[in-house]
Amino acid sequence: MVAIQERHDPHTGTPYRILTGGEHPCRKLYYTCESWLPDDRRILYRRAGPDWTDLCLVDEQSGEEERLFSSRDGWSVRSFGLDRHLNKGCIQKEDRLYLWMGEGGEAREWSRVPGRGAPLGHLNFRQSVMIANVYQHWRKY
Repeated sequence: MVAIQERHDPHTGTPYRILTGGEHPCRKLYYTCESWLPDDRRILYRRAGPDWTDLCLVDEQSGEEERLFSSRDGWSVRSFGLDRHLNKGCIQKEDRLYLWMGEGGEAREWSRVPGRGAPLGHLNFRQSVMIANVYQHWRKY
């Protein structure tokens, strides 16, 4: 459980809320990836330690927090993408893609990664097809 902090901007008086805490920095997902789930209540974010990154979910009303995936368990947290309209996410572990259905639960193996690389950012799902708007190929120079 996160202690939600209510604050006001000292210059404008605009209210804002701090939804994360702890000793490690928390950041929104990269600008190419949705952070809000379709319920407009739960928010995905990254928490980064010195040699690990977690993908977490926080309920912005209750402060309830859940760790979904961690690089400590082999997940490529930076590869996570979300189709907000269908509430489906995709994340990579080694050479496999896993499908996460946004209502919690485990990710299930879905597909192999084509080539050596990772899908990044916005995703669209249509029936059994995923369209990644960005694919990063890993090359050694």
